[in-house]
Amino acid sequence: MTNTPHSQTLIFHIGDPKTGSSSIQQTLFDGNWSCPGHNLAYPSRLNAIPLAKSLYFDAPIDQRQLQFAETADWLRQLQGKTAVLSAEHFAFVNPRTLKTAVEEYLPDYAERVKVVAYVRPHAARLLSTYAQRVKTRGLQQDISTFCKAQIKQKNFVYTPRFTEWRDVFGEAFTLRPFLRDALYQGDVVADFLHTALGGGAITINTGPQVNESPTLDHLAALQLIQTILHQGGLKRELRHALCINLADQLAKGPSASGEKLQMPHNLVPLLEDAYQEDAVALDAAFFEDSPMTNALAAVAKSATHKSQSIAAASRLSEEQCKGLRRVAKKISAHTSADLKAWQRHYRQTKRIKAKASSPQPDNAASISALLAEACALLES
Repeated sequence: MTNTPHSQTLIFHIGDPKTGSSSIQQTLFDGNWSCPGHNLAYPSRLNAIPLAKSLYFDAPIDQRQLQFAETADWLRQLQGKTAVLSAEHFAFVNPRTLKTAVEEYLPDYAERVKVVAYVRPHAARLLSTYAQRVKTRGLQQDISTFCKAQIKQKNFVYTPRFTEWRDVFGEAFTLRPFLRDALYQGDVVADFLHTALGGGAITINTGPQVNESPTLDHLAALQLIQTILHQGGLKRELRHALCINLADQLAKGPSASGEKLQMPHNLVPLLEDAYQEDAVALDAAFFEDSPMTNALAAVAKSATHKSQSIAAASRLSEEQCKGLRRVAKKISAHTSADLKAWQRHYRQTKRIKAKASSPQPDNAASISALLAEACALLES
């Protein structure tokens, strides 16, 4: 038993993927928010991915026991504060498994758990997922091929999954539309805090959380770099970290205002046929208005007839392509020890508060310098 004060509530933020989870986590992790008369407790790590993964059907039971024991120890120290655990990986967990785990390992919270999720409209989710897979995996498909494959596999049909979460958690489950006009202050971080706290005037001290989508030029560069790094034998996890770091740098530069990915106009009828029923059902089940249906209907207005190739040769200059290849090959040529040192420091700066300001080792700094060089090539 955790012997916690009766007023304490445990909130699981479960995503969905591509709905601003990183911004929510970073703001709570850094404590860059305020609301008079309110407070929230957040762990000393950026997210609760290990806890969420311990609930996967194939996870060893001792892994689950360890993760929930550590969570119980943390909760015991909170002195009545409402606590938040956040990870998109909870979205892939059977909701009944989460509820059973709370009842078994955190019994004092069994009746004081809330679950908050966000859902991104279908077309926007397809575009965002495509961009993410190009960034992190070097996906070689074009946007049309990718969307057709996702539709054929019946991905991003939301209503059955979110209905299951509500069936298990009842009124303790809240689903919010990831649409700027529907969010409190037009910002997902402020909206989450407003939802978690049940009201109050929210101030985000770092300003509105805007996760810039990559431009077509950025996607072309990231796809090219991913290809070279893969040819150089770098493992997927490391390639992921390197390209996410570069994408974050590019999102802060002047080139971030360039042309963005849009839905091809010829896919609009296919999208409407695939997702109209789901949009209507989700609106009827969870929302007072019709945000998902309206968002799907609006796709035709924002769709494009233009070609959106992200092949490096079609988006970037010959000099930029040569420079990016050179940078990627230099990164690949680093020793395994150098690459691990960079990855370890990158993780520390993102996830561990105590080490966030630790100096970068020399062998890691050389890799960071190469990433900065790649960024400069795109800004030239």
